[in-house]
Amino acid sequence: MAVSKKKNLGVIVLQLALALFLVFSGIKALQITYSSDASLGTKISATINRAAAGYTGNELVSAVDQLVESKDAATIIIVILAICELIAGAFLAINFFIDTGKFTDIILLIIMALWIVVLVLVDIMGKGGLLNGAFNDLGAFLAFSRSLSSHLLVLGALLIVSKR
Repeated sequence: MAVSKKKNLGVIVLQLALALFLVFSGIKALQITYSSDASLGTKISATINRAAAGYTGNELVSAVDQLVESKDAATIIIVILAICELIAGAFLAINFFIDTGKFTDIILLIIMALWIVVLVLVDIMGKGGLLNGAFNDLGAFLAFSRSLSSHLLVLGALLIVSKR
């Protein structure tokens, strides 16, 4: 998708929005709180600040937290996936100016697969999801509908931008 190719304005706006979304979602997931334990000397432990990065709308963190029991393993997975989000967003933005070839498509495919996992874990199996309380009351249904629709919007954007 080099600059020389003619593109639809809608696809350009969608690609820009997706690039920004992925970059800022990656940054949000990488919000790490470092705490040092004086009794352990110089050992520094890194844990995801779940209040800042997880349960305020970051789907990646929520999905990994639901899937992985060990918080240390979850932190490592979250950091790796957040870096993938950052890379995908950066390459989508760079792709406006230089043709990055198949590398961007490969990263988008990875993000797409992860996004489907997020959609299943959060919107179907997660708390307040389709199988766990989405129809309890109007508020739960509206929250479920908003979450599902936003996740489907991102999935649709990934599909459209990767097919360019």
